[in-house]
Amino acid sequence: MAEHGRLAGKVAVVTGAGSGMGRASALLFAAEGARVVCADVSGAEAATAAEIGVAAIAVHVDVSLAHPGKRRQAVH
Repeated sequence: MAEHGRLAGKVAVVTGAGSGMGRASALLFAAEGARVVCADVSGAEAATAAEIGVAAIAVHVDVSLAHPGKRRQAVH
């Protein structure tokens, strides 16, 4: 993670950080110096957080909590 950059001293919370544009955004924000919180319903956010480094925090979101009608087994 860059210690200097346009986002140094900022915190970015990125949803969908496990793949696609969310992953790309998380990596870019970290490269620009932000501390990044990675969240995703797939469980793949942990890989993105690991790629960014120790400053990243992976958060798994269990959609069954937000949408009780859509039960889904949590991935931990």
